[in-house]
Amino acid sequence: MTLNEFKNKVQNMSKQDFKTFSNLMYRTFNFILAVEDMDMAEINKLQALPKEHNINTSSMELMNEFKRLFNLDIE
Repeated sequence: MTLNEFKNKVQNMSKQDFKTFSNLMYRTFNFILAVEDMDMAEINKLQALPKEHNINTSSMELMNEFKRLFNLDIE
């Protein structure tokens, strides 16, 4: 997918899809920032928390949402 194709996809998203995409990116970014200074035991503990108690996103959720919103396969 080219940059222009990506921009077009985002511009043509419904309000709900854009909100989902924005929240997904926010949660993913915050999780990456949080884990930069953590060791593996801390990361595993964070990942094990119920979703309502943390801001992370699972790799499966990330992959499924990207497929749904952009028809992209994220590995």
